[in-house]
Amino acid sequence: MNLRNWPLYTPRKMLRSSWVKGLLAATLASASQSTFAGQVNNQTAGCPPAIPVTVMLADGTAVIHLTPTAFDARVHGHSANIVAFDEDLTPKRIVLVLDASRNVNAEAWRIETSVARFLVDGSPPQVRFALIILNAEAAPLDFTTERETLKSRLAALVTSRPANPKLSEDIYGGLISALKLLGTRQFGDTMFAFLGGADDSHRAAVGAVQRAFVEQGVRLFGLILGQESLYGFYMTAPGPGPREVPFDPDTNELGHLAVETGGLLAVENTRMQQMTYHLTDERLTQIEVTAHRFYSQMVTPYRIQIATDAPTKPESWSIALSEAIKLQAPAARVLFPHQLASCALGNTR
Repeated sequence: MNLRNWPLYTPRKMLRSSWVKGLLAATLASASQSTFAGQVNNQTAGCPPAIPVTVMLADGTAVIHLTPTAFDARVHGHSANIVAFDEDLTPKRIVLVLDASRNVNAEAWRIETSVARFLVDGSPPQVRFALIILNAEAAPLDFTTERETLKSRLAALVTSRPANPKLSEDIYGGLISALKLLGTRQFGDTMFAFLGGADDSHRAAVGAVQRAFVEQGVRLFGLILGQESLYGFYMTAPGPGPREVPFDPDTNELGHLAVETGGLLAVENTRMQQMTYHLTDERLTQIEVTAHRFYSQMVTPYRIQIATDAPTKPESWSIALSEAIKLQAPAARVLFPHQLASCALGNTR
């Protein structure tokens, strides 16, 4: 499958189902009552933080071109005003995280390197990438790295896997190190991580990782590769055609971490207990499709501000779809960070 030269902020398949057509008609019609881009109204309370929000269908496809009336924001259970709203089309930064842990077998490594190349090759210059490899002797590449240099590095990694002399595997500490590549935070920063090892170094707890993501304002997407990838939250019904790659929002610590940041992980069981995993070209293509759907979530967030200071507790606020939208798309899901950093940081662009 060739998805090269993607449009920057347009998902590979535009949504054309009947409910989407009706949804777009309804929401675009409501735009005459509120400004779609920029301020919805001029009433702000305190310092409303900017929140990256995306909407996905059951297969991961991003729903774009919605208006503020499609969302229901609540603080402490009460309806909250959306004071600013737009589809954020600013340039984006993505940290690619590869995992060279001992538990990552050859087929899983092929997934990591192939999908990473797929993402980089198909992205325009406005999307910048950095690269870090966990549990290996390999220098990271920061955002100043030329695109061709990054492509060459990824191509070399396909056949030349870096050495892993470590006695223990450090996933959580590695994710914190990867965040440092971003430096000063920018709205819409994301990380796409391939995670196949086990964190047995105990250098960092998952709570510390989550706090680091909150402070940096980064959403986590990616793939879990390994035996934990046994069950999925979203799976399409059995039928002809390629089997979808399931999503795993919260059945383990990593999945829960991603959801808390406003992201999502897909899962691929590359360490089967009863048989040897074999990566076919068809399966790799399906994994690339999933990665592209995540890419759409990463580069096309809605930028929403609600009339409240930065909520620090997940249970104190929420963003959902309106009841009208839920009736038309009951399987649609809203992704948003469940905790936010201080308001002074929240509006950095």
